[in-house]
Amino acid sequence: MKRITIELYREQLLYDIGNIAFVEGDIMRVDDEHQRHQVMDVVEDGNIDLVSRYIELAHSECVESLYAYSKRDVEDERLEHDTLRERSVLRTELSVPDNFSSTTHERIARLMHEFIVSRVLSLWFGTSYPEKSAYYRALSDGHLSDINKSKNMRSKVVLRKLAPW
Repeated sequence: MKRITIELYREQLLYDIGNIAFVEGDIMRVDDEHQRHQVMDVVEDGNIDLVSRYIELAHSECVESLYAYSKRDVEDERLEHDTLRERSVLRTELSVPDNFSSTTHERIARLMHEFIVSRVLSLWFGTSYPEKSAYYRALSDGHLSDINKSKNMRSKVVLRKLAPW
């Protein structure tokens, strides 16, 4: 078994979340500008605590989906609490088979980033822009499905015959 790490940077996640929310707010058709500003201000000071919790939740969902590789034994008397965390780096350590591909490692890392961004937007839009919430939920579910497919992809060399007959 090999140990590999995936690091996702909070700053990059917030940047993408903010950009997408800005575009969605900019193109939405509303009579009330307050609704537009609620969509666009997802990463602003008054909202960042909730977004941070959404990021942590989405990251834990990714780690759990990678359970076969991310499993770690529980320490005796382990304590988990609900204190707000704003980690600058979301680190995921995986134990993978020796023949695990580096391209699969890269793909899973990118899919985790996209999953977290779309899942956070889905949760945020659940209250600020319900018409778009389902779209981002479906998008994030697709990314999670792709993560699960990637971890199960073929990891051995395939030999093809030179002639079709």
